Formats: sequence, structure tokens, C-alpha cells
Amino acid sequence: MTSRHLSCGVAAAATAAALAVTASAAAPSVTLNLKGGYANRELVACGIRHHYTFFHIMQPLSMDGSVQPVPRGTWLAKVKVKKCIRGRFRTVWARHAKGKADGTFKIAYKPRRAGAYFARAYFYGTRPAARSDKQYFHAP
Repeated sequence: MTSRHLSCGVAAAATAAALAVTASAAAPSVTLNLKGGYANRELVACGIRHHYTFFHIMQPLSMDGSVQPVPRGTWLAKVKVKKCIRGRFRTVWARHAKGKADGTFKIAYKPRRAGAYFARAYFYGTRPAARSDKQYFHAP
């Protein structure tokens, strides 16, 4: 292999690495926060030990979140709530929250029955969709 071919290969590898860094830096991140819990405990539900925030049944559970970088134009965040039912977390509620110009969104969920739940937000403006961490909560 000549030095010319070697230098072309090094340049191509450097360009690919730079593009990968740029793409990962631009990947959106989504956050979700649960507001107004009255207690925190570690519980096991569906075989998973986790930290749970407690909320009252039939009381609105306010959630807010953000998408960074801020999406342009009109955008939606999808929020899903899953409940531990017969040993598996299953979707019990899903809604879209209208995004604001500053990259934030708000939505509320009212747990109708006692149980262990988690909520997660999704932003489908990219492929693959960006998603928040799971936020576990319990309604005793």
C-alpha cells in the first residue's frame, strides 16, 4: 500500500469519526418529571425493584418535561403510562402533549386504581424516537 492510499484511508476514517460525533451531539434528549408526590419508597413490582414516588388515586398527577435541542415549528411529545398487571407492565394510558416554543410540555394523568406504574415520554421527530427515562410511581 502506498503512502497516498494510506493517507486517503486515514482521512476517510477521520471524516467518518467526525460525522459520528456530530450526529450523536445533535441527537435529541427527552426528560419527564412527575410533580406532587407525597412519599418515596423502594418497592418491587413486576419483578423489578425500583424507587417509587407515591400519588393519591383519582388525583391528577402533573407531569412536565422537555426536548433538547428545541424542535422547530409545531411538535408533540407522547406520554405513556404503564401499570404492573399480572406480572407485566402494560400500557393503560397514552396521550400527546403539545410542545411549547421553549422545548417544554405539560400533561396530567389521573390514576384510577391502586397499583405500581411508570410513565415515559417520547419524541418522534427523529429516527429512532427519543425517549425519557422511566419515572416509577405508586398509587396505594
